[in-house]
Order: sequence, then structure tokens, then C-alpha cells
Amino acid sequence: MSKKFLAFLAFTVILSIGRPIFNSGHPAYLFILWNLFLAALPLFFAKVTIRLHEKPKIQVLGFMAWLIFFPNAPYILTDLTHLDHSHGFDWYDTILILAAGIAGIKMAFDSMDMILDELKGLFPIVPMLIWNSSFMLLAAYGIYLGRYLRFNSWDLLTQPISLLKACADLFIHPGMYRGEWTMILIFAGFLISLKAIWPRESWQKA
Repeated sequence: MSKKFLAFLAFTVILSIGRPIFNSGHPAYLFILWNLFLAALPLFFAKVTIRLHEKPKIQVLGFMAWLIFFPNAPYILTDLTHLDHSHGFDWYDTILILAAGIAGIKMAFDSMDMILDELKGLFPIVPMLIWNSSFMLLAAYGIYLGRYLRFNSWDLLTQPISLLKACADLFIHPGMYRGEWTMILIFAGFLISLKAIWPRESWQKA
């Protein structure tokens, strides 16, 4: 991470912890800190995946970990729903949640660029647009599972049957979930469009 981004993260953390200072009676939004930690995991696993370049069998595990936690990074944008509970303090909470959301988006896109570069070397015939669109669709799907069904990434281990059933229902009965699919597709389109105009972070393989 660059020093500028670390400074931006520090600003976001201060906003989260300092919420009661600027408006008494409003608690600190500590869940923002937890969500920022979860958003940093895809970046961590992407770097691990790159470092395992010479160990392809183990590298697959790093990639799978990245894939599982990747939706956590853009998920922070959906914390804007908490503005309903701001009670007149919405201007502050809007800045706070947007700052956290921007940080999450940056970590998501930076981690994905690392993974895409690795996949480009392994599968040169597959267009990057396909990988890009697939990962964004996965992120939007994961956001739906997290925001509306309240599943977490680790539920793959703790509640695998419930999670698989919820996933299967959307595909088996798509007509019953038109609103859900609309949300998933529009959010995926938003992420794809945002990625297209987002400046790419330079990095080097370890």
C-alpha cells in the first residue's frame, strides 16, 4: 500500500472511532473497522498467490482464498444502508461510509489486477474482459448473499448446506428472484464500469 492510501485509511479510521466526539450520543461505527479488515484480506491473499508463482498446486489454494474473500472488499459500499439510522447525522456518516467504501473498492481492484496479471500468464487465450466480468459478477453475488441473506465468507465451512441451498434456489427458481437477480446484475455492471475508469496501481511480482 502507498503512503497516500495508508493516510486515507487512517482518516477513515479516525472518522469511525471519532464519531461520538463530533456528535454526542452517536456510538462509534466500529463495524467499519471490521469491514475494512475483511476488505484487506483479498489484497493479502492476492499477494500470497503471486508469491506462490513457482508452486502452482499451493497457489491454487491462495487463489481460492482470494476468490472467497473478494466480495468483502466492494461490500463496504452497501453500508450506506446504515444512513437510515443516522438520525440527523447523515452528512458525517455519508462521508465516513463513502471513505470506507472507496478504500474497499481500491483494495478490491488492486487485488484483482494482481490476480488478472497472473491469469493472463497462465491462460493467455482467455480475454481479460471475461475474467473481469466474471469476478465482478461473483462479487455482486457475494454482496447479495452477505447483505440480504446475512452469510459470511467463512459460512462455506460453518454453514455449507444452508449456503449451498440459498445459492441453488436463485438458479433453480430464477423467476421467483427477479428482484435479487436485478440487484446482482446492476451491481456487477456498476463494478465493471467503475473498474474501467479506475486508475491501475503499479506493482511488481515478488
